[in-house]
This record gives sequence, structure tokens and C-alpha cells, in this order.
Amino acid sequence: MTCLELFEFLSEYVDGRLSEAEAATFQRHLDQCPDCIAFLNTFRACPKLVKAAVSEESCPVPPDVVTAILAARSGQVS
Repeated sequence: MTCLELFEFLSEYVDGRLSEAEAATFQRHLDQCPDCIAFLNTFRACPKLVKAAVSEESCPVPPDVVTAILAARSGQVS
């Protein structure tokens, strides 16, 4: 499983977009796995934390990261 696949699955789970069977199977695991619950709680908190940390007035992201993201989106290799 790639990081993107993991992110997409968890996003679909959090947003309630998984099939009932997938959600139920995953929920059964969560019911027995405190480590996965902790990870999922962190996953859920990330967007709020990023929004709180980054504002349009001050962005702590290094310029090289921004350049790399823009290059990746345009298909360029740096």
C-alpha cells in the first residue's frame, strides 16, 4: 500500500465514504487496536493543526518545499 492509498482510505473512512462492509471491517479492527485509534485521531487532527499553524500572513513552509510541490504538480523533475 502506498502512502497515497493509505491517505485516501483514511480520508474516505473519516468522511463516511467507504462501503458499509469496508467501514465495518475497519471499525472492528479499531475496536481492538489502541495504536490504530491513536493514529486515526492524529490523522483527524492534522488538517486543523495545519490550518492553525499556517496562515496566509506567515507560512513556515521552507521555500524549497513549495518549489518541489509546484514542480511535482507540473510534472517537472528538480
